[in-house]
Amino acid sequence: MENLKILHKLQRAQQLTLRGAGGASFDLVNEVIVEILDERRAERGLSPYGYRLDPYDNDEYSRSHEDD
Repeated sequence: MENLKILHKLQRAQQLTLRGAGGASFDLVNEVIVEILDERRAERGLSPYGYRLDPYDNDEYSRSHEDD
């Protein structure tokens, strides 16, 4: 993940927290954490944890993370 993208998401989470939207902020921070962990796992050749944003997205990544 690009550092600028991480920074943008974390700044957005901070704004949401300051506005009292703690739940949305928490979700955004979790998304960033999972994306970073996925990158690290990919570097090691492991399958990603995945953070499915669109359940109707039909690409290979989403299909590999469907709930059974």
